[in-house]
Amino acid sequence: MVMRVTQGIMYSSFLNNMNRTLGDYMETNIQSSSQKRVNRPSDDPVAAGRILSTRSRLSTIGTYDENIQTAKGWLSIAESVLVSGQGSVGDILGRLQVLANQGATGTITSENRLEISSELRQLFEQLISVANTPFGASHLFSGHKTGGPAYIEGLAVTVLDSQSNNPLSLTNANFNANVKVDGKLDRTMILQPMRSGVADAVEYRYSVDGGETWVAAGKPTTDTKTGMPTIKANGVLVSFPASNKNGNFMVTGVPPDETGATPGDKVSGPDNIHSNDNGTWLYVRPTAIYQGDDHDTQVSNSYRPVGSTHTYDKTDPTDTNYLAAEGNFLRDVAVRLDLQDTSVTPPILHYSYSIDDGNNWTPATAPYAAGQSLTLPIPGGYLQLGEAPTTVEVDKHMQFVVHPHRADINFQIGEDSTIAVNLIGKEIFGGLYDYARDDILYPVTVPGKANLFETVGKLIAAAETGSQQGFQEALDELNNNVMPHVETKGAILGGRMNRLEATWGALLIRQYSEEDNLSAIEDADITELMTRLAQQQVAYSSVLKSSSMIMQLSLVNFL
Repeated sequence: MVMRVTQGIMYSSFLNNMNRTLGDYMETNIQSSSQKRVNRPSDDPVAAGRILSTRSRLSTIGTYDENIQTAKGWLSIAESVLVSGQGSVGDILGRLQVLANQGATGTITSENRLEISSELRQLFEQLISVANTPFGASHLFSGHKTGGPAYIEGLAVTVLDSQSNNPLSLTNANFNANVKVDGKLDRTMILQPMRSGVADAVEYRYSVDGGETWVAAGKPTTDTKTGMPTIKANGVLVSFPASNKNGNFMVTGVPPDETGATPGDKVSGPDNIHSNDNGTWLYVRPTAIYQGDDHDTQVSNSYRPVGSTHTYDKTDPTDTNYLAAEGNFLRDVAVRLDLQDTSVTPPILHYSYSIDDGNNWTPATAPYAAGQSLTLPIPGGYLQLGEAPTTVEVDKHMQFVVHPHRADINFQIGEDSTIAVNLIGKEIFGGLYDYARDDILYPVTVPGKANLFETVGKLIAAAETGSQQGFQEALDELNNNVMPHVETKGAILGGRMNRLEATWGALLIRQYSEEDNLSAIEDADITELMTRLAQQQVAYSSVLKSSSMIMQLSLVNFL
């Protein structure tokens, strides 16, 4: 049976053919324009998914690359500041070493040493400026407190005393830690207790010219804010440990020829000023105070019930009430004492800890013995109590909080890889620091006693008081402790820079691989595309021409 072909059927067929060939032609044209085989998910759903995944990985790689470049900026400036740049810490230390060698020789006079002090103070100022180096709007050595400088200038005390068992002995670092000094000085001030018949009425005198002349400072008064015995001398307030009222512990060792001395007396000979057999000498001299944050872990007694016999406010392991934590804590850990079980030997303490601010508590146990230290395992480490708690403290659920500080600024340079871009100022330069956040400054403890600012402060004190011995001691610290320590920190920076370079190289290889993979999935084959485009152009032209020829044929043409 032959189907009748109408004009409508022909028109519809011609139109469908033209649209189909035109659509193919336009699709090839779009691919030619974008050079992409897949322009919409409908072009190839599987390939579209792989393309999105690959582009996501490339975006992540781009972020890592940006972080690496920023980290290079941080570390390169820090490396230049510490080691290689002009005016770096390394350069300053070299000049300090030269000056210290000059002052330590016996061939120069006190006047010569005083001349050296001018340059020493300038180098000290330069060190503070270097320690406060910014990178953009951030300070390199302040930890997370990047908005402010790492250091400010301050005052500290160096003590010389003959009594090895005296709290003022050079071997007792805690004394320096407990002295609080407020004010400013242009030159090192010597403060000395005078012999008195009444222990609680010890008089002090001070000198700002290396001991040539003396001025009366009177006896200590109690500071209304701190409750500490305080001496006011030359506009500077020097506060002593409250446990040593009126400073009467410092009378020991006052030279015999100073018994009953008046403030106007001159010490017999400059050597006497620096003799540890000639009384107690307190040198108030410059230092730097660290203002940034640290890596230290703080422990606080967040709840201590009435009736508790333990203050738990000390970190000295020789004290029975010390409180400390050791380990690698990722966040705050709260510890609560729950129950004492004395039915077993040894007794067991039941306690709980929380790592979500007290919302959930995990029970734990630890053996203990009355009067002995107690170790409580917690996530990341352990909490150490100097002495086991009392029944009252356990029954009323005494609590502690372990709070880790996090001073490192870490940049992510890989899926599971980060790098610290900063060094902590106090771990490089030392100085003084308020560890307990209680306004009492302690000398920073660094490996090998490498406290740069304290060493330079002692050098300045030695120069301004004409002390050859002081120069020699500071020179030893500089050579044996400070310079090797700074070199080690420089090596750490160099190691991090090398790691960044290696990571960046590996990241580039990965980026090229992902880009090649993306190209293989979505890019069009240009040769094939041009061939297909020419074929589709011919096909569309043929449809148009044949359609126009057939549409001209009708019955009217034969009538």
